[in-house]
Amino acid sequence: MWRFLVILIVSMPVYADRLALVIGNGDYLHESSLNSPVNDAKDMAKVLRGLGFTVIDEYNLRLRNFDSAVQEFEDKLKNYDVGLFYYSGHGLQAEGDNYLVPVDARIQSSVDIRYVSVNANRILEKMEYANKHVNLLILDACRDNPFKGITKGSNRGLAEMSPRGSLIAFATAPKTTALDGLPSERNSVYTKHLLKQLRTQPHLSVSDLLTQVAGGVAKETNQKQWPWKSDSLTSTFYFQEESRSPNFNLANSQDKSWTPGEVFQDRLKDGSLGPEMVIIPNGRFQMGSNDYKSEQPVHWVNIDYQFAMGKYEVTVGEFRKFVNSTGYETEAEKQGECHSMHGESSERNWHTPKFPQKDNQPVVCISWNDANAYTKWLSQQTGKEYRLPSEAEWEYAARAGTETKYWWGNDIGKNKANCDGCGSQWDNKQTAPVGSFIANQFGLYDTVGNVWEWCADGYQNNYNNAPNDGRVWKNNNKYKMLRGGSWSYPTNYVRATLRFRYYDYVTPTGFRVVGVIVQTF
Repeated sequence: MWRFLVILIVSMPVYADRLALVIGNGDYLHESSLNSPVNDAKDMAKVLRGLGFTVIDEYNLRLRNFDSAVQEFEDKLKNYDVGLFYYSGHGLQAEGDNYLVPVDARIQSSVDIRYVSVNANRILEKMEYANKHVNLLILDACRDNPFKGITKGSNRGLAEMSPRGSLIAFATAPKTTALDGLPSERNSVYTKHLLKQLRTQPHLSVSDLLTQVAGGVAKETNQKQWPWKSDSLTSTFYFQEESRSPNFNLANSQDKSWTPGEVFQDRLKDGSLGPEMVIIPNGRFQMGSNDYKSEQPVHWVNIDYQFAMGKYEVTVGEFRKFVNSTGYETEAEKQGECHSMHGESSERNWHTPKFPQKDNQPVVCISWNDANAYTKWLSQQTGKEYRLPSEAEWEYAARAGTETKYWWGNDIGKNKANCDGCGSQWDNKQTAPVGSFIANQFGLYDTVGNVWEWCADGYQNNYNNAPNDGRVWKNNNKYKMLRGGSWSYPTNYVRATLRFRYYDYVTPTGFRVVGVIVQTF
């Protein structure tokens, strides 16, 4: 009996899809410049990327560029669970609203503020309209009034704001001012302490983390600056989920009743988190179809155990952690090329596939051996057993209780997946970011198209004598099993039952992982 003891148990929502807009304005053209904002924003962008955010970072923005950045943020935020807006620079209030000041603003009276600055209240409204989950607004923008045309003190600091299901964090209390960084320091006082907490205690709830920030700022400034927050979040948010304490009784975790659809991440040795895993329920299904001989005979398979499966295909960012940790060189890199299933080949590999990709896209040009090397490393990092799925586990999870060609029906529809003919913006061009489409009933993304996924099984011509209990069908065949189709293959190749074989690495091949919970074979 194999045991998979999961240390991280998630009791709060796990918000994986995170987008941040980070802006630092310091080089003002008509008023006094600030030392720290650009450094503040650069450091925040780096830390947030390390915490799983997709970050749009901008520096020294003029009004037109500021407005464009906010609009881009709003447009993209509709596809994310968490939105975070961070600003460091000059800020003012006028008639009860707060304004963030572009570097080209020329303010000669309080009337000018509304026309040459960006309304922070409107930014929050845009975020709350675009995203109904978690929104965080962080403003290190309460420096003393530098604008000569406005009576000093008449618009001191920023005004209170009322979030709806969001959290607002100010560097200092309403109607007071914050301190810029000392010439000898890189960051402002507030952002310095915020960065410290994000780096050392990201597992705290965001409310508790900001309380720690406030205490550090107040102490350093001899109580002259008191950070402030307004919190109306409807669920607890963590920048990084906490693992069980070292004293947790591992034996007890064997008796945990996992809930299908529950999501967890195991912690790696460097403190970061591994792939998001979804609990797949036990069940029984008919495997195969009568469409092709290779998919026959249709047969019953009993999955009498729960297992965990990657919520997404393994991403470029996740694979990079493995490469950076081990120095591993993929087979495509060793050979100097990654083949296309359509015949041509070129000097491609996982980090240069000849199309643009980011860390949140599935890794490609991966051989069966490369994928197994990753699962072995992941097992060593976590102390748990990770592997490739069996072909039966893959089809069971991809079908998610359905009997149709695709988990949503027999019609491919439009913009439900990424393949040649799926109607998405990525069709027959390149991979889509993982999670770009709706998840199936088990909570798995991209089981239709995007990239071919390796299974643990060697290829068999049909299902004669196939195991009926979900286990890996082992043999010495050099051809290994691929499932799911890819962005470059037509709709018939992305059916849940389609079986494909290959012996090597090709451009559209990737994989997702399985975590063993309990198996009895």
